[in-house]
Amino acid sequence: MIDIGGAIVVASTTTTITATTTTAAAAAAAAAAAAAAAAAAAAAAAAAAAAAADVVMAVVVMLVMSLIEKIS
Repeated sequence: MIDIGGAIVVASTTTTITATTTTAAAAAAAAAAAAAAAAAAAAAAAAAAAAAADVVMAVVVMLVMSLIEKIS
């Protein structure tokens, strides 16, 4: 009886450890996915900022060229 009870306790503890490990792994995977999504969002924001800077630069160049034409 004691061995069977001991076996049940060991099996139960092993199951609990396995479930905890699985939960921790799932949480780590979710955190990694969230970090990847945040990195992708940051990259998209950087690309949008670069595109906006390009538009501003194009407008500045057009204004300067227009001013040069008027002066000439």
